[in-house]
Amino acid sequence: MKTRKIQTLIRIEQINLEKSSELFSTDIANFHGKILTKDIKKIIVLSESCRPKGPFIRDPLQENRRFSKEYFKTTTKYGSIERMWLCYSPKLDAVYCEPCWLFSEERKAKDNWREHGVRDWRGLSKKIKIHENSQQHIFAYCIYEKWRHNETVDKNIEEQIRYQSNFWVQVLERIVNITLALCKNSLAFRGHRESFDNEYNGNFLTQVQLLAKYDNVIKQVLSMPNGSIKYLSHQIQNEVIHCLATHLKATLTADINSSPFYSIIMDTTQDITKRDQLSQVFRYVKIIKNEKDEATSIEIKEVFLGFTEIYNHTAAGLHEEILNLLEKHHIKLSNCRGQGYDGANVMSGIRDNPMLCICIAQLII
Repeated sequence: MKTRKIQTLIRIEQINLEKSSELFSTDIANFHGKILTKDIKKIIVLSESCRPKGPFIRDPLQENRRFSKEYFKTTTKYGSIERMWLCYSPKLDAVYCEPCWLFSEERKAKDNWREHGVRDWRGLSKKIKIHENSQQHIFAYCIYEKWRHNETVDKNIEEQIRYQSNFWVQVLERIVNITLALCKNSLAFRGHRESFDNEYNGNFLTQVQLLAKYDNVIKQVLSMPNGSIKYLSHQIQNEVIHCLATHLKATLTADINSSPFYSIIMDTTQDITKRDQLSQVFRYVKIIKNEKDEATSIEIKEVFLGFTEIYNHTAAGLHEEILNLLEKHHIKLSNCRGQGYDGANVMSGIRDNPMLCICIAQLII
């Protein structure tokens, strides 16, 4: 009975999508086997993209998963942004990338984003992020935006756009590698003066100057006139550090969550402004697997996830702060098997606040 009901729902969804597909002449399925001339591309770009609102078809072979219109948007720190490149084909029941379909020069057999579409709904969010951050997608999207604003783009301009995009990708790649090298060796980035005119201008700019002697990309950046965008300012340095730190923290958090158990080590220290910061150290077991995804050995890891300013120094205050940190990092408290703290005046005493370890232990149990 349940199976018949699901089949009925699927059929209704198919009928609705068939009706909605008639409204979108830009569906990639309508152009299979056809040569996309310049005029056809211009019509597709200036017409409404194939982005139906649903409902979408459930796939019984994928545990009744289906596409959702929520994928048409992405959430950033500045708010919700439309993914203008992402389209859905009702006829193929698949998503595809319109800019890559029209303008990508890549001809990879496995690149379904520009050929037949992607309809594996498991982990679709991850697949979308990987594609929209790929180099060939960025190149195609730059050209797509030019066409969307009704600007004439010939082959020479397209090549110039590709060259400029590729050039700045190479610049940022070198800046990221310099940042990683300085962070790995715990070196300061900036000196007293942020200028190439000074004899000592900090480790970051010194490394840039050294690389420019042997690398044409950085050499070209330094040869640009004053006032040009070079991505060498301290604001860009801080942004790159923040992006790398966010990625590293996400990776370490994923490792901790994949571990069967862990222990926490928390302590407070004062920063240069005399504000108390709670240090977060996690010690956990990492399972090493081979190519067949079989466990082969284990390693004991100890990682530092950062500092957080604290205002309540009582046991109850620290207890609440630690629980908030675990929730923020999406780390399961039930996997905690050990605790280590400092601060004897908070941890014990017949008239003091309840012991911090007892507060945490009661929640674990």
